[in-house]
Amino acid sequence: MKNKLLTLTLLVLYLGFISIGLPDQILGISWVSMRETFDKNLAQAGVIMMFVTICTIISSFLSPFFIRKFTTNAILIFSTALITIALLGFGLAKSWSMLLFFCLPMGFGAGCVDASLNNFASKNFSAKHLNWLHASWGLGAAAGAYIVTFTNNLTSNWRTGYIAIACLLFCLFIIFIFTKKLLGEKQNEEMKTHSKCAPKLKELLTLRPILNILFFFLYAALEVGIGLWIASVFVNSRHYDITSSGLLVSIYWSSFTVGRFLMGFVSTKIHVEKIITGGLFVALCSLLLLIPHNFYLNAIALIIYGLGIAGLFPCMMNATAKRFDENIFDTLCGVQIGFAGVGVCTFPAIIGILMEKINLEILVPFVILITVIMLVIDKKLKKANV
Repeated sequence: MKNKLLTLTLLVLYLGFISIGLPDQILGISWVSMRETFDKNLAQAGVIMMFVTICTIISSFLSPFFIRKFTTNAILIFSTALITIALLGFGLAKSWSMLLFFCLPMGFGAGCVDASLNNFASKNFSAKHLNWLHASWGLGAAAGAYIVTFTNNLTSNWRTGYIAIACLLFCLFIIFIFTKKLLGEKQNEEMKTHSKCAPKLKELLTLRPILNILFFFLYAALEVGIGLWIASVFVNSRHYDITSSGLLVSIYWSSFTVGRFLMGFVSTKIHVEKIITGGLFVALCSLLLLIPHNFYLNAIALIIYGLGIAGLFPCMMNATAKRFDENIFDTLCGVQIGFAGVGVCTFPAIIGILMEKINLEILVPFVILITVIMLVIDKKLKKANV
């Protein structure tokens, strides 16, 4: 009976991570047609992304409060409802201001549920499932992109894609309601009685929590920095053709998703601390293969790089749950995800400015520097744990 409940609980968690990924890639696909509807230029998509990202970061920072007050399932249900309403609002919006308004429930729903599910999974499951759960996000993102592409081609109307994803999320919302007792409701109630008070600020402003937060902040630069800018380096600096450059970027993101599935198996044999250190070393070595202007070496580099950093986020989240007591972890989990969001917002822009002002090729040494800094942080965290 316990095995069946465990399997069902994991199934709900996997569906939860898939639901987070479903809306993530659809704006880029739909914007080509959306901007004509609202008479906006191509760059205005960045305004929508900025609104959503800011709300997501705020929601992540507030998540420790909600995690202490509500069960994981309650947060999942409410957040799924918010995102469903947002997607439906996007699909039915008649004006630009309405579109921006619905960025609020989209961002606030996404940030809180991400932190809550990571919190629950990190405390109750192994690194194997953490990796597979994060890989499920990738499957959700791919599925969302496919659904929107299919519906847009079928109806020649961008609105149907948003409405289709909203309907799918509504079905998941119903499933989450009927399975509300699976995400450890009683366990969460006990957690609330034992940890009603948030940790004092001085407990968070010590070396280990700060290093943990900095690790996630820099990780965002590693993941997004290469994915966003490497195609520009290949096309405008190394003069590879656009199709080949796009293929290399696709290879990177594919190896990233595959890597998380593989890390699930690896984590059953190797301790997460070693996976984190090993992943950083693999990433560092692969970046050296990006220095030569050779298409095939660069392709191999991106495959190895994606595999190397794939397990960092889930394994680090799992390690954080083991390094800190429950009360501090509840706060750290949301703050770490929030700072990862801040990293996504700031570091790609910083890298872009450096590439524009100095040289496009500055991207690789800059990411190498970040990787080295993360290795130093990882070493200090391990010393602090002894």
